[in-house]
Amino acid sequence: PLPLDPIQPIHMHALFSLSPDRARLHHLQDKSTQDTEPAEWNDWLFKDGIPVAWAKLLCALARVHPFQPTFEKWPRIMDNKQDPLSHAVEKVIGIIGRESLALWPTDTGYVNSHDGLLAVGSESAALKDAFREAKIPVAFVPKELQSYAKAVFKCRKISPANICAFLESERGSIVALGGKTKCKLLDYILSNSGSCNFGNLEIFPFEDGVFRSINGISAFVHRDEFEKALFSKERDRSIALENNFAPFDSLSIRGQFTRLLPPDHIQKPQ
Repeated sequence: PLPLDPIQPIHMHALFSLSPDRARLHHLQDKSTQDTEPAEWNDWLFKDGIPVAWAKLLCALARVHPFQPTFEKWPRIMDNKQDPLSHAVEKVIGIIGRESLALWPTDTGYVNSHDGLLAVGSESAALKDAFREAKIPVAFVPKELQSYAKAVFKCRKISPANICAFLESERGSIVALGGKTKCKLLDYILSNSGSCNFGNLEIFPFEDGVFRSINGISAFVHRDEFEKALFSKERDRSIALENNFAPFDSLSIRGQFTRLLPPDHIQKPQ
């Protein structure tokens, strides 16, 4: 009944404390009355009651539409800080984080911030496709909600180290991935591998057409055509920098994991 024009995407029904003419809500800044309880009640509704109900609504929507993002129903960011719902975004996302609610949409379904990874916003379409095929639970959040999401996910964001850790935990499923996806994931991990334990991952393309890990073997990355020919008979030990799936930045890949074959393995070109 109030002459309000809400910009929020949902309607809230509650036992608000209204002025006698139903034209306004009692609020704490109102000095026209000495009785503060009606204003305190409204304040509690907006700061506690409504955010909890809103989070429950989002949970219900996630159950009904497990693979459909519902960000259009999340609180809007408001410039008017006098609006009683101006802090709804912080309140609702705060609840989502504290209660580890699975409300972050990914290609594998909704996840909480402990099970998913937050996209940073600069991922290419090809990298997104690789994440999708590898079933990596990546949450792509609207730009206006990025800062709030970062506070919830903390260090759980897309990075070579986190992608490497996820693949390490799902090594059994790597074999089923396509060659293009393996190469894209490898290229991303090597872009800033740091302390990543990527050697165990069977995503390294060799000249014989097989993807292997590089732990426990001496793998060779040729520096020029002469070395490529020199090791042509060691195709199961030579990394395929030029392959059918994706070309690598040869300087980057050499700098990350070049390991020359022992001298007794060197074969002269025919």
